[in-house]
Amino acid sequence: RFPEDSQVRVLEIGRGRDRLGNEHPQIEVSFPPLTSVTGGDRAHDYSVRMEMRIGDVVRTVDEKRVFSNKFMSAECDDTEEVRCRFARSQVPRERPVRFVVTPFNCWLKAGKSVVSQWMKFEDASKS
Repeated sequence: RFPEDSQVRVLEIGRGRDRLGNEHPQIEVSFPPLTSVTGGDRAHDYSVRMEMRIGDVVRTVDEKRVFSNKFMSAECDDTEEVRCRFARSQVPRERPVRFVVTPFNCWLKAGKSVVSQWMKFEDASKS
């Protein structure tokens, strides 16, 4: 599980590069890696979900599975924030969204999630 004070940070990036090297606006989600130093088992990987709220309904818009930068290294070296990026064009316009990070151990058992605050991103085409 994540420590009680763990936070999901969300940053809007004007021009980020995708895997093909193309530049486009992105949303970066970052969070601390989960290790035994933080009070639990080391996470093998993480699920990062973008959720949208419509009235009292919460719907998953997109989900990615990510590893920490040092997941192949010794646990004591796995200290850098984990980062995951979503294309800005995939974020619902003018709707409340949040990001939910769930750790998984090497046996695919899910741990306790950490969640960002609800936020709205302005329509990028209006800028």
